[in-house]
Amino acid sequence: MQGYVQTVSQGRVPDKHKGIASWSKVAAFSNPIEHAIFDARVAFSLNVLQMLHSDEQRWWFPHLAGRNTHLNACWPRLKTQAREQRWIRIATTDVYSTYIELLVNVSRKLDVEIGDVEMLLFSKAEDFAGAFNEAYPPS
Repeated sequence: MQGYVQTVSQGRVPDKHKGIASWSKVAAFSNPIEHAIFDARVAFSLNVLQMLHSDEQRWWFPHLAGRNTHLNACWPRLKTQAREQRWIRIATTDVYSTYIELLVNVSRKLDVEIGDVEMLLFSKAEDFAGAFNEAYPPS
């Protein structure tokens, strides 16, 4: 954790997504205007929203381990669907910057802070799991 704090205090973030749920918390707390938390619920929400509501090219945000059983039950089917639909996998070095760029674009359109968008993605993850299960029922 000390390494994350030191990196973020220098105005940088780690370049890999390993440990992203931890280091993005440090970044978000130190500079909430430019950074937001990226965790399992957020990644899940971003992918499900694309699956259910996008006709454009889709971008796969990596599956992060989480404790939510509803989301964990959906991940394998979501990943299979994404693979079959040939989603573009975001390079590990680009996951966080792609996420922040997306949040910035959405927050500008909605005239809110990026943290508001992140909190919405986090809080609605279980609702999105329900919608995913309706659209792509478990066998």
